[in-house]
Amino acid sequence: MTEFIPIGGLSARTSELPKMWKTEVEYDAILVAASWESRATSAAHKISDCKIPATVVRFESTDDEIDEFKNAQIELFREKLNIVGVISLKKSLSAKDNCNKIQAWIEEEYRRLKRPIKILVDITCLPKSYVMFVIGFGFSLDIITRLDLLYSPGKYDLYGVGDADSFAGPRSLISVGDWVSHQIPYLNSRNYMRGKRGVYVALGGEIALALPFIEKLEPDRLRVAFIADTAPVSPSQYISTERAAFDELIQAPNYSSANFSLKEGVEMATDLLSFARQEGCEGVTALAIGCKTHAAGMALASLAEGNIEVVTRIPAAYRVSDVQPTGATYLFEIIDRFDPLAYLNL
Repeated sequence: MTEFIPIGGLSARTSELPKMWKTEVEYDAILVAASWESRATSAAHKISDCKIPATVVRFESTDDEIDEFKNAQIELFREKLNIVGVISLKKSLSAKDNCNKIQAWIEEEYRRLKRPIKILVDITCLPKSYVMFVIGFGFSLDIITRLDLLYSPGKYDLYGVGDADSFAGPRSLISVGDWVSHQIPYLNSRNYMRGKRGVYVALGGEIALALPFIEKLEPDRLRVAFIADTAPVSPSQYISTERAAFDELIQAPNYSSANFSLKEGVEMATDLLSFARQEGCEGVTALAIGCKTHAAGMALASLAEGNIEVVTRIPAAYRVSDVQPTGATYLFEIIDRFDPLAYLNL
């Protein structure tokens, strides 16, 4: 396992876990999320030996079949973990109300223990806006001293034939309809951006849908971080709409790119910090449109640097389809490096 890397007042590392891995950390609480995707419970066996109380996040559904999937998953979680409660939320697109409820739950644990807490969150089926929110508020308010994130990636068909209602082609992986931008609370720039703005994009799929967001910001500099695990060897692998969007993307002023694997979220954070600290840069808008481990890296960079704001996109709806796990599990560990409690029971 790699060493922790300092990122501002925090230290972090990401790693792929071996099959027989068991945590040695004594967490105060565990949070998991129920979903219609079967991969939601795929990492539960790795923490099944933990006797720590676990809570399930359950988003509201309007479909009876999805409700049945979620009920079955909650029962699977009960078989593997010490489930003590369920947080019932509105639909996942109601980010503001839902984040307030999650924050209230974490603050209650903080008040109960009368100290900053150590928490493990399985983010496999937790939308990235919530992941970044927990990082932002937990460490900004000194409520969380250690936050470990489990992530089980899914198998996506990036280059096959798209569904009939997928206007962005096969790389429109899980979203349906128009996107709207969402500023992540606690991760907004502390400095006013008067002029030259850089844009840093953590990009997964859906280039054609991401391009309007990038163009709207009119960046003076643009850096795109692709997911190395799924990046095409050649742009010719894209379907025509995505190839056209890619060709337009690389024509942007001062364009540069980098590839980071799913387990290189911290490395992506250090790259974003270097980008934000270049001479003449008054501010950076970081667009979290890729994977959750990279989104977590953006949150770390924003906490470390006052001129970075983090924005993600929320679709009109999510495509309801099962995503099978790849079999890998990644662990993203974040600790407050100035709090001795964070280092206990490592």
